[in-house]
Amino acid sequence: MPFSCFSCVSWFEAKNAMDSREEKIIRKWSDSVEADTEIGLVLTEDRRSEALENFAEQLSLLAPRVKVRREVNAGAEMPAILIGSNISYHGIPSENELETFLNALRPGADESGTGGSEASGAEHIPLPAQLDLYIMMHCSFCPVAVKKLVALAAAGPRVRLRIIDGFLFEERAKKDGVRSVPTLLLDGTCRWAGDIDLKEVIAMAIRRDTSTLSAGSMENMLKEGEAVRLAEMMVERGQIFPAFFELLVHEKWPVRLGAMVAVETIVERNSDLSRQIAAPLWERLEHAGDAAKGDILYILGEAGDESMIPGFESFLSSNPGRELREAAEEAVSRIRSRIRS
Repeated sequence: MPFSCFSCVSWFEAKNAMDSREEKIIRKWSDSVEADTEIGLVLTEDRRSEALENFAEQLSLLAPRVKVRREVNAGAEMPAILIGSNISYHGIPSENELETFLNALRPGADESGTGGSEASGAEHIPLPAQLDLYIMMHCSFCPVAVKKLVALAAAGPRVRLRIIDGFLFEERAKKDGVRSVPTLLLDGTCRWAGDIDLKEVIAMAIRRDTSTLSAGSMENMLKEGEAVRLAEMMVERGQIFPAFFELLVHEKWPVRLGAMVAVETIVERNSDLSRQIAAPLWERLEHAGDAAKGDILYILGEAGDESMIPGFESFLSSNPGRELREAAEEAVSRIRSRIRS
């Protein structure tokens, strides 16, 4: 189905309330729910957060077994409804997608079998795989794609699935070059549109070039405590993965910390390779947030060589704050210490 958004704002405002048909669907689904089901709700400063919150509140009133766990995260990319541990839903389930969304809250409850057998092999995906599925609520083909990908996420613990309403989040769809729905992206590079073959998606996720891992997939590795493994992958390839630099300047401290652990491992295992980090990272120093600059200077002190010293001297002459001055001086000291040894 071709993608178009002629009045996202009007639709967004209209969907602040469910219609009677949608309420009936939820009540019928609720009658079949025998145990409490928890969903997460990530709220940001984005005005669309209000619509997702309204939907979650109405859902919990109509289906009392649904418990909503709220989280305010101003730094999140998009407001979201979280399903299980590895699915985020960026949209307001309605029209063709409402029943599909409800079935996703109870893995295995959908008796159609769509996607179940096709997802076999997902458990063998060796590295985090970021999957972005673009849909629209009135799309007649999208529910099948959602069912397939939900089954894949259930079968593959390494899969991180984002289901994105390209109509509501038009700017995101345009950024990713989405022209029709359903469209699936793997790590922001591999792309499928229309009838999505799960076997092909799984095969690609298993054999993909590790150097093309997205920042999101590498961030997931850091969150799972695999900073050393990520470093070893880069050492084995003899290459610093391009998206890795996004983690080194990330606005969140835990992400930068994990990336620094990876850098320290690379320095220890292959000091020559670590030199590939210095110049590209130095270029990002000026535009990094204040909180990240001190960490960047630390990394440059670990990975840089004598060629970096003039740059540090220029930085120091610009009268940075006390903390950044101390970080830069310590970095120069470590570099000079390595030269002497």
